[in-house]
Amino acid sequence: MRKRSVIILFLLTALTVWAQTPKQEFRAAYITTAWSIDWPYQCPVTSPGNATQIATQKAKLTTLLDRAKQCNMNAVLFQIRSFSDAMYNSAYEPWSRALTGTQGVNPGYDPLAFAITEAHKRGLELHAWINPYRVGNITPNRSPHINESWILKHTDTDSQYFLDPGNPAVQTYILNVINDVLGKYDIDGLAFDDYFYNQMPKTSQVANETPMTSSNNPYNLSLGDWRRENVNKFVKAVYQAIASSGKTWVRFGIAPPGIWSAAPHPVYTEDRSSYVNIQPVYGVTGYFSYDDVYFDGVTCLSRHYLDYISPQIYKPSLESSSGYSASTNYTNLCTWWGGIARRFGRHFYSSNDVVDNDTRFNPPADIKNQIDLNRNNTCTGTIFYNSRYFFNMYGHNTYYSNSSQGYHTDLPNNKFSAKALPPTMTWKTKTNQSAPTNVKISGNTISWDHSASNMRYSVYVFPKGADAASAIENSSYLVGYTYTKNMDISAHSSKANSSYTWAVRPFDRYGYEFSAGYWNGSSTPPDPPAEGAVVFTKQWEKSQAASGYLVTGNLQRSMAVYEDRLYIPKQSTSATFDVVSGVGGALLATRTVGEVSDKWFMNNVAISADGQILFGSTRTGSNTLFLLKSNRASGGMETIPEIDITGFGRSDYFELYGDYNTANGGYLVAASNAGGKALKIPIANGALGTPSIIPCSTLPAGSSAIAFPEGADHFYAMNSATIPALYRFSDGAQVATFGSEKPTKGNASGMNVFTFRGRKFMVTAANLFGSVEVFEITQGLGNAKKVIEATSPLGSTTNSTATVAICSEVKADGVMVYIMAPNNGIAAYKLTLSTTGIQQTQQENSNVKIISKKGGLKVETSDTSPIKIYSINGILMHEGVVSDYAEYILPTGIFVVYINGQIIKAIVN
Repeated sequence: MRKRSVIILFLLTALTVWAQTPKQEFRAAYITTAWSIDWPYQCPVTSPGNATQIATQKAKLTTLLDRAKQCNMNAVLFQIRSFSDAMYNSAYEPWSRALTGTQGVNPGYDPLAFAITEAHKRGLELHAWINPYRVGNITPNRSPHINESWILKHTDTDSQYFLDPGNPAVQTYILNVINDVLGKYDIDGLAFDDYFYNQMPKTSQVANETPMTSSNNPYNLSLGDWRRENVNKFVKAVYQAIASSGKTWVRFGIAPPGIWSAAPHPVYTEDRSSYVNIQPVYGVTGYFSYDDVYFDGVTCLSRHYLDYISPQIYKPSLESSSGYSASTNYTNLCTWWGGIARRFGRHFYSSNDVVDNDTRFNPPADIKNQIDLNRNNTCTGTIFYNSRYFFNMYGHNTYYSNSSQGYHTDLPNNKFSAKALPPTMTWKTKTNQSAPTNVKISGNTISWDHSASNMRYSVYVFPKGADAASAIENSSYLVGYTYTKNMDISAHSSKANSSYTWAVRPFDRYGYEFSAGYWNGSSTPPDPPAEGAVVFTKQWEKSQAASGYLVTGNLQRSMAVYEDRLYIPKQSTSATFDVVSGVGGALLATRTVGEVSDKWFMNNVAISADGQILFGSTRTGSNTLFLLKSNRASGGMETIPEIDITGFGRSDYFELYGDYNTANGGYLVAASNAGGKALKIPIANGALGTPSIIPCSTLPAGSSAIAFPEGADHFYAMNSATIPALYRFSDGAQVATFGSEKPTKGNASGMNVFTFRGRKFMVTAANLFGSVEVFEITQGLGNAKKVIEATSPLGSTTNSTATVAICSEVKADGVMVYIMAPNNGIAAYKLTLSTTGIQQTQQENSNVKIISKKGGLKVETSDTSPIKIYSINGILMHEGVVSDYAEYILPTGIFVVYINGQIIKAIVN
């Protein structure tokens, strides 16, 4: 009996927001050679071997590649076989007529070999794009290896002549063609588009089509299912051929019509013993991959015959765009395909059309919105059709004023503002690599030594002193990647000095990166990230009532730490601040600042790296930032001249980066409650410089907005309604957001970021009562991992400040993290790294007791608590509710118990 499971994919409306610029994202363009659409385009080599004509043809191709590089793309799909012909020196098929005007004539050079070399020079992958079944109707110069009986003809045009996908001889022949390419050329990928059994009669076979028999149709499939299964088998054979070639890094994908089907269909396993039922986009209409060309991309993804799917979603996403449909639009289709790819663990790169025909172009605003939608829907890349219009090669794209302008000059200013690497094929096996050595800069070239062959390298540059582990996961610092052990850095020559650190990482053909080698003027590498599980242990806690210094009334909203002392201001015109021991939480002293005209002058506190303490904020309706300078040890007040920030809006909080009183200096950063703006004020030698109000279009409005510095060039920002994101000072762009693991939106603004032993962490407020979560962001926000679940709250009293104060101090053996929830309490935790091998451990004073016993665990609690027990491999073993106590039967091993907001390690012997 067949096992049946039903999966219904619900279609969710995607929010159109500016997503992060991911560090890994497939960005490519199709270079179409059929009918000479993109290339060679009106420059055939009419005299084979003519050096001038060959140079002209090559120059057009390198211009396309130059524009791809300028656009911060990382790949091109070069069409090498359009009509069973060749843009390369084929052992089986004639030279394409697009090259010379005549089928079968050698142009005098090998375009594919040339394209690979030139693409790799520019840090671009070269994917060989072929049409496996389409064959031209040019009989005299057709390949002698093709038998006329293999060809299905149902119209009299080039695009409707096809080799029979159900013919085993055809499959063998095309595999020979593909193996010829794999054996001769260093391609990075192989791509098919949408030509299979195109527009065949649905209820009858055509002339020359292989008849269905009991031997080739053992499951007695319908005609449609049999055709689809013929294609599935061939796709599998291609995937296996790539594996057998030894070039397992070759990325294999197919670009079918963008609409799968209008009806639900079962998607079977290869032996048809089980299936899942896939629902389509509701109400969709158009040209269907499943029904009209007999290609079932969902089945190929589910059976892992492909590395990626690239459906041609040639539909607008904006209602204002011509041709928009409420059901069959880009948003709905992208969301659906994103869910499919995520379900089956493969990549989804959309194919996007910048032009529907030679007169109507999709607006750039729609194309940019499609990029955003991709980033919000598990789409790891975009392939644009076609290059001629995308790069506006001949001035045909009417949205750009001349042929030098196009998406290659537009997108680098917004959606592709930073470089990106092709995404990792995580299902492929990597071989760990050592860090490059002898990294050095000579003139405009950076070079290095490394023992690996067939290796690429990613290169980064960032300000010296910035956290290296974080910087090499940040797309803003990515210079690019190269197929050689050197790179021309003339475009970054101003950073080829000891004020910057350069990093070089092995970047293999599968997309994996490895440890970096460094150059920073002295070639001294930063310390590598330490290993170990994250442990977050409560050191002490004091309620508001028991502390002796915390008050109610929302008067204490900020806190800073310096050398084991906490500094907590109180909103009052009689300005004071409390000094509290970071070791035990006892009140050490209360310092007087002096009389001020407004209690909001004491809303916020920040301390610079050299120990200068500042208080202040803006006032509602004010255009001024008010700051007070004091002394940590003795108090007192030095009023800083009011700072005009007209147009910025209210900001209750600010942070300091770097020194205050030295020439090295630093800066003050704040975010506006009104949204859309950040504030940066340079500081040096005890004086504040001219403020810069930075437009940040993606920074939303919300109460209690806070900003936190990230090196010299970036900052994090959030408010009570949003989670943190990373922004760039130079242009206000949002450059990173959280990926699949995100902080809880607890209506509370509060975060702190620190680096410990080469690993970067962010602590965020999980609610208004002092619960916090800890994320490791060593690999960047997009790859953040929650390492500590929400801690217990510090109380339950109403906190209407929309803020939880969080500060930290890094020590040699750990990081002290302090949390204060206004009106509720204060606590201290210590973050350390354990070498137990446990993924994460959280210890906290509580009413929960876990008792290990032979064959299981006993859990005791004084109240009713939800519980989940996971194996060390992440398998959920038990889930339920504990009242008083419960016993769980478990095998020998290590387990993680989630109960009452805590994570507890347990071992069963």
